[in-house]
Amino acid sequence: MFQAEIWRAALLDFPRGQLDAARAGGMTPALTFRRIVFPQVWRASLPALVNEMSLVIKGSPARRRHRVVDLTRVAVRWTTLTYEPIPPFLTATVIYVVVVMSLIRVQRYSERRLVAKYGTL
Repeated sequence: MFQAEIWRAALLDFPRGQLDAARAGGMTPALTFRRIVFPQVWRASLPALVNEMSLVIKGSPARRRHRVVDLTRVAVRWTTLTYEPIPPFLTATVIYVVVVMSLIRVQRYSERRLVAKYGTL
């Protein structure tokens, strides 16, 4: 739901004069989207999308609708079996940090590539 709003905001922020220029240059709508619209919309929406993904990852323990057993629930089960809360929760924390930091590194890499290819953000 929030991702759709992120894409919508990026599309609304797109300068329409570029569509007219592409049309005047003889580009087809598909080529215009692929070479002009999508790269700019992707660049504009990338930070917000990564932020939303990291919030979903960090907020997954609060959602009980998912059938997948999340890390926090495993840590709670491990704690109830061993009566030692620090090792399981520390392990879960490290896993969450690694996943979110990996996601942030992918975002930074993608932004650097987009800047190198298309110019400033």
